[in-house]
Amino acid sequence: MCRLTVLSLLLGLLMLEWVPQPVSAATMNSSWLTQMPATNLSALSATTIPHFATIDFGQTVQGSIGLPGEEDSYTFPANTGDIVLVQMSRTFGDLDPYIRLYRPDDVKVCEADDSYSAEIPNCALSISGTYTLLVGDYGGTDTGSYNIFLQRLNSPGNTSSTLFGETSSASIGSVAEMDTYTFSAYADAAILVRMSKVSGDLHPYIRLYRPDGVKVCEAYDSYSAEIPNCNLPISGTYAILGSDYGGTDTGNYDLYPQCLTPPCGPTYPTVDFSNAVYSVDEGAGTATITVTLDAPSALLVTVDYATSDGTAVAPGDYISASNSRFQAVHFPSTFHIGQRPGIQ
Repeated sequence: MCRLTVLSLLLGLLMLEWVPQPVSAATMNSSWLTQMPATNLSALSATTIPHFATIDFGQTVQGSIGLPGEEDSYTFPANTGDIVLVQMSRTFGDLDPYIRLYRPDDVKVCEADDSYSAEIPNCALSISGTYTLLVGDYGGTDTGSYNIFLQRLNSPGNTSSTLFGETSSASIGSVAEMDTYTFSAYADAAILVRMSKVSGDLHPYIRLYRPDGVKVCEAYDSYSAEIPNCNLPISGTYAILGSDYGGTDTGNYDLYPQCLTPPCGPTYPTVDFSNAVYSVDEGAGTATITVTLDAPSALLVTVDYATSDGTAVAPGDYISASNSRFQAVHFPSTFHIGQRPGIQ
């Protein structure tokens, strides 16, 4: 006669299983785990409890598959209409990277696999909530270590700003890593973007995305990749993704964007002091510093400043300022440095 047994599992999962003969709880757990198919988000590994962690947009995370059949899970919050990119690259071992992305209701929405580096290039998310990345070996038989990178293509995270005519020097320090640069541009502007290898084995790869996360231009090369003329269809904040083309090599690089049809985007005024040196009589209390702009601006301007010693020496003569800031719309504008007896 068969006996109906209820097995309570980690994470609050329940499994009803017909057991042909009485067995211990430990034996039952092992038997069930070896038979449970790894075909959906609720499935557990045959050899180990999955590793769960969070991952942020613009972040590269290191992980490993230590036993055959093991799978790691990463979660992140997202909104309806978001578009995400995911890349997983092997760093050691025989692992064939395999990525699956699940909605908050456990429905699989995207997946990718490859021998060395698997990428989901643009997965559109249809509902808001917490999404889950399940990663492992494609066949479930090999092991190894890996890096995984996540980025939201509309409103990306962990970005650096860049300006037309400005060269940014940086590096891809680990496989699967990608650097994200943002800039503001007008509709119908035409721009050039170049990414050149400085050192290492990097194969430069640049992708340009509209404010809504849609890719508009791309280029790759062994040494220097160039988008020679990309027409921007809408106004807003664009994103450049710089990486290694295969996702498996690293190195240093320079990134250079340029406007071909000025003005391609908003221009920003230059901030300066009205005087190079400020002298204050003893007992005046404060030094008043005047800041100017070389062109009018209707936007709120943030000014970061710090002090350094002249004939007045901190802290005896004045109160030093480091990593300080003030904001203003109308210029010239002023801020104050506190004085102690003896300032000149």
